[in-house]
Amino acid sequence: MKKLLLVVSVTLILCSCGGGSSSGRLTENKANQIIDYYNNSLSVLKKFYKEKEMENVLQYMDRNGQAVSKPVVMIGIFSDSSKVINPGSYFDREIRAELQEKYRAFFDAGNKFFDNYEKFNAYLAAEGYKEDNWEKGKTIYAENMDLYDEVNDLRYDIYAILIPIADEAEKVTLVDNPLRSHILKAKDLFTVMEAAIDEYAEEEVDADAMHDFYERINELLEEVRELKPNVDYDRQMKYYSEFLEEIGAFQKELIKSIKNNKFDQQGFEDLMSEYNDAVGKYNSFVN
Repeated sequence: MKKLLLVVSVTLILCSCGGGSSSGRLTENKANQIIDYYNNSLSVLKKFYKEKEMENVLQYMDRNGQAVSKPVVMIGIFSDSSKVINPGSYFDREIRAELQEKYRAFFDAGNKFFDNYEKFNAYLAAEGYKEDNWEKGKTIYAENMDLYDEVNDLRYDIYAILIPIADEAEKVTLVDNPLRSHILKAKDLFTVMEAAIDEYAEEEVDADAMHDFYERINELLEEVRELKPNVDYDRQMKYYSEFLEEIGAFQKELIKSIKNNKFDQQGFEDLMSEYNDAVGKYNSFVN
């Protein structure tokens, strides 16, 4: 059975800096604006319509409000969306139009999902199911199943648009960054970890490929150890050290699955947990 795979490679805060120099067509000023937009998008897409909350609602609806407690949901403040729903001229016209379209669809689908949740609760309170034998409840639940997929597909689509553009912008801002080497090595590590996660999520996992990912992480860690700590950035280096510890924890989970030749849902979730911890430490490092 294919593991339930959350979107990865989309949760890293990008690093920006001041200035106005240019690199090709992309000026540093525009690069910083793109990164600010990406980081705002990251905040909005994590805050609005959280996957776990939506899954709790669906479980509640699937069981007709029985056997599980009524989910409490926390939707982001809608004013937050103004930062992302109208991107600026630092993007090409086509990209702006595409982002606007995706974001409007994202908010429409998410709001509709939770409006349906309120309708379902009103339906339960009025005991309408006694009159129609749950017909309306089943209809609302089926619509929310589709909306759940739509919201998460749109979330992925927005990231897919932004990530390559934001990565190029970050390269411009990193030219004179004193922590550039540490940041780039961290990105290399995330690339390998995400490839390992993608492989782990397959129905048939290639154990040899997983071992190669493990060895590649080892090689990158050796390269990181050769980097000289920047004594002028003690706080950042502390977080970087903690980030590397989380990479070690990720490796520990990975090698456990490889040695046992067991790639199940629990192992996948353990790996994702360590990945997310590494993301948190990295974000503290660059923030």
